[in-house]
Amino acid sequence: MNKPRIFSRLEEVVHLNFCPMFWINTNGILLGHNKTSLQFLGVLSKLEPNESVLLMGKHVRDVCPEKVANILLSDMRFMIKEVKVCGREEIVEDVKTKEMVRYLSKRIPLFDDKKINIIGMLCESMKY
Repeated sequence: MNKPRIFSRLEEVVHLNFCPMFWINTNGILLGHNKTSLQFLGVLSKLEPNESVLLMGKHVRDVCPEKVANILLSDMRFMIKEVKVCGREEIVEDVKTKEMVRYLSKRIPLFDDKKINIIGMLCESMKY
């Protein structure tokens, strides 16, 4: 089965974005991310720099702290039901400094190639 075009396009541009950016499928499986997102997701301290590729294909519950995973899965359910972008302010502990950092985050539904079914969720956040 071919990869949906939206996932291929995201892979092309994800590393150009300096803000945390990652995407998951509707089952909660992490499909892609940039380096900045690892700190946002709370996994940076658990990995060597070259190990981030090991996160691909894992469920968010296996990658993120429970609180973060629960929020992501709740947002996914909301988007599938309402077919809307959702946004929120999030306060996340920086895994390096242990300081609390504020982010404005948005979750965007990703559609299949026919633009009919939601197949995932793009997550972007900006520190402020």
